[in-house]
Amino acid sequence: MVIRHSRLRALESASRADVLAFQRSRLADLLEYAARCSSFYRRRWGGPVPRPHQLSDLQPVTKSSLLVEGFDEALTVTDLSLATARTRLADMCRRQRGRYIVVASSGTTGEPAIMPFSRHDWRTGMAYMLRSSDMATRGMADHTASILDVIKERPRLAGISTLNPIHVSSQLAASFHSGLVPSLILPASMPLDEQVEQLNCFQPTILGAYPSALDLLVEAAVDGGLKISPMLIFTGGETVTVGIRRRVQQVWGRALFDFYGLAETLIIAGECREHKGLHLYEDAVVLEVVDENGQVLPPGERGAGILVTSLINKTLPIIRYAVSDLITLSDEPCPCGLPFRRILAIEGRREELLRLRKPDGKTVRVHPFVIESPIEEMASVRRFQISSDERGDVVIVVVPANDEAGLSARVTTAVAMALRPLGLKDDVIHVKMVTSIESQRSSTDKLIRVQSS
Repeated sequence: MVIRHSRLRALESASRADVLAFQRSRLADLLEYAARCSSFYRRRWGGPVPRPHQLSDLQPVTKSSLLVEGFDEALTVTDLSLATARTRLADMCRRQRGRYIVVASSGTTGEPAIMPFSRHDWRTGMAYMLRSSDMATRGMADHTASILDVIKERPRLAGISTLNPIHVSSQLAASFHSGLVPSLILPASMPLDEQVEQLNCFQPTILGAYPSALDLLVEAAVDGGLKISPMLIFTGGETVTVGIRRRVQQVWGRALFDFYGLAETLIIAGECREHKGLHLYEDAVVLEVVDENGQVLPPGERGAGILVTSLINKTLPIIRYAVSDLITLSDEPCPCGLPFRRILAIEGRREELLRLRKPDGKTVRVHPFVIESPIEEMASVRRFQISSDERGDVVIVVVPANDEAGLSARVTTAVAMALRPLGLKDDVIHVKMVTSIESQRSSTDKLIRVQSS
């Protein structure tokens, strides 16, 4: 894996033209392989093997069409099937054996997707993750150690995500734990006081967590219960807010690094030291931002979804796979000098959009980010949760950080100002003050961002 990692590092100093040429070469190999070895794609495309420049002409695939109905036909191997893949997941073995590693998505916005990887492709994905972590911290002015430097010093990795063995994070943790990095993996659903006790005992030098779990740890550190000093802090799996970044910096004096990936593709993008978006790993994926009609959008425009093609996995090729993530791309150069295009914003899934009522009785779809942003700026808000009710109103439940009078009115005013440009009136906003919030989490312990009313 370290050898693979060193080979991947070569593209970091390559020209933009070299990156695109490398991507086209890998894409051409993938398309030829899929046409030859997968009857699903061979039947779907018909005729000659598509060339890289024809990618946007190919019909997208969905989770249902590819990973449910077409799973067995899409496979390029004969010793695996959807039934056997499900059996492997049902065995609930955290450290999988055999030729394949099978994982599933979190299912926060629907049924989990099952995805198989060969051992070779899995190790390649791990090498990309090592490179992404190293790229993030190399050259930091505050002398933050790179991931490889930290590994040489025998680090201690703590992850707050899930122990559910079907999830990709559990399988990655099990893989890294095998001799490379001593690790402590705790579920985000574990009571906070138990997390604090174990982290204080373990004393991690690297801390990775879902953003929602990381925010609770920050709170525990402020209260004085959590006493750790991580050298490297990273997050992924959920949308990270400006407020969480600020609080992590204030408590530990370290910048937070965000990474983006899918169970179906593993790593997709990650932050560099500049924190000006996430670099898209174009030697591992092809990502197309599309509008509601599936038309590819130019850089700078926020899409209604993405189509992702994985250049890593050949066991079950992922080619123009539709995902409802709301993303904005940029092809402007980054000050860090890396030649990869950047993702400027990841605002979550389309399924998370709230439907709020307008004065004329019509509804408008509003992303939670619009409501979350102004609340995140309020130091007097300790925690909050949003939902929409059957009338099309937004309900905001708030745990105050102190006894400040008038906080409910301040929250209402801030959110109202954010919603007015969308044609919404103040009467759709309802703020409730509570002493605690019970978060809802998926089967893999990810926070369900928009709660059911």
